Formats: sequence, structure tokens, C-alpha cells
Amino acid sequence: MSKLGNILAELDQDTRVHTLGTSRDDHRTDYGDTYWWEYVYVHVAPAKPLYDALSLQNLFSKLLPAWRRSSVLNIVEDEHGGLTVGNLVFDEQIGMQHVTRHVTLAVNDALPLIPNGSLLTDDQPIMRQICVRLYPAVLIAAEGYARGNMHMVTREQLLRCARTMDTLQ
Repeated sequence: MSKLGNILAELDQDTRVHTLGTSRDDHRTDYGDTYWWEYVYVHVAPAKPLYDALSLQNLFSKLLPAWRRSSVLNIVEDEHGGLTVGNLVFDEQIGMQHVTRHVTLAVNDALPLIPNGSLLTDDQPIMRQICVRLYPAVLIAAEGYARGNMHMVTREQLLRCARTMDTLQ
């Protein structure tokens, strides 16, 4: 099973969180020796809403402990009472691409770094980036999932969600 499949399975087994789904960005980009194929966002929320940065960060830091993270964006409260959406980022090699370039120079006075007529070959890993995004509540995660991506939760969104949850209980 792929790293993405394993991460999704582990999150599904974790009773502390709900996984709402994934959204994907087609992001075929060549960065030097690596070819990035796609970004996958996994939208997750606590089983019980957590509206403060400290509680949310505490849960966030305990998610997927066995997996090596390529980067982490911690949950922070902004000056207006909003929260950044936490990101756990994992890189997964999903293939290889073999690149062959034929060099044809149109001028004779270019630096001879690569001889005219050269064939250059290179192997590049094809990568996928998996970004697990932790939102404060299922209602807010559903909004992030519907948008495909959300980086910030405003204070107003937190208050509206808390009022809705109080009404439902």
C-alpha cells in the first residue's frame, strides 16, 4: 500500500479524529532533481471540537507519530483570535522518470559546458506531497474540504461553529 493509503488508514483508526476526505492539486513541477506530481490534502478534525491553539496543537503533535515528516506548520493563534490550520507534511516517492535531452546549440561561440550534439540522461524521482490538515472542528474541516484548501480559521468562524455546536447539543 502507498504511504498515502497507510496514512489514511491510520487516521481512520484514530478515534481522536475524523477524516473528512482528501483534495488534490495537479502540480506537475520539475524542481532540479525531483519531479513533483501532485499535492494531496487530507482534511481532519478532532472528534470533539477544540477551539484553542494549545489544545489543538497538543492533539496535532500526537498525530501519526511513526511517520517521518518532511515539514510541520504548527497551529498558532493570530492577534485577532483566529487560528492557523496545522499541517503535517509527508513526501512520498510514487515513481521514477528517465529524462533524455539532446543538446543542439544554435551558435558556435557558446561556452563549451556541454558539447553540441550531446545526449544527457537523468533519473528523477516522481514525488507526491501529502499534507494532513487539522482543523478545530468537523464543521470547519467540512468548509476547508469544500474549498479544497484553507490556511486560516477566523475568530468569527470559530464563534459561529461553537454556537452551532451548542445549538445541536
